[in-house]
Amino acid sequence: MDKYDSAAEYDEMIKELIRTGVITDPGMIYSDIRPSQHVPTVELRICDSCPRVEDIVLIAGLFRAMVARELQEIRQGVERTVQLAAVRAASWQAARSGLEGELIDPVSGVPRPAPVVIRRLVEGLRPQLEEAGDAELVSVLLKEALARGGRPRSGSGARSPGEGG
Repeated sequence: MDKYDSAAEYDEMIKELIRTGVITDPGMIYSDIRPSQHVPTVELRICDSCPRVEDIVLIAGLFRAMVARELQEIRQGVERTVQLAAVRAASWQAARSGLEGELIDPVSGVPRPAPVVIRRLVEGLRPQLEEAGDAELVSVLLKEALARGGRPRSGSGARSPGEGG
């Protein structure tokens, strides 16, 4: 998603896309992260499908903490340059590798084992997680998710590759 300096600028972009017929409504903006059209919040859409409630809660806790941290840094005047191509590449790597592979470490820019990158992320979000009252729950859910990895939960009906159906 492009960077917008204000909500008004984003809204104008949406209006222009609708006016030109490129889209018919704001829901057709298929960004991984976007402002909600229904409630005053930000939607994380990169993981629209998540089979475990525990994982949804974990992701929601982490996302809320990331948004809180970014808002705090904006208010403090912290400026950051993010290369969209690098974000797309890191997202692709994460989708491909999952918890068992390597993720691009956003600090160093090099691949590291997923658990290392994720634990580092959570540690960096600790103040926001504690402020929201989510630190303990996120820690427990993260520990469970990392122990389970990308494997389906027992009894979920999921089959491994090569299993008959």
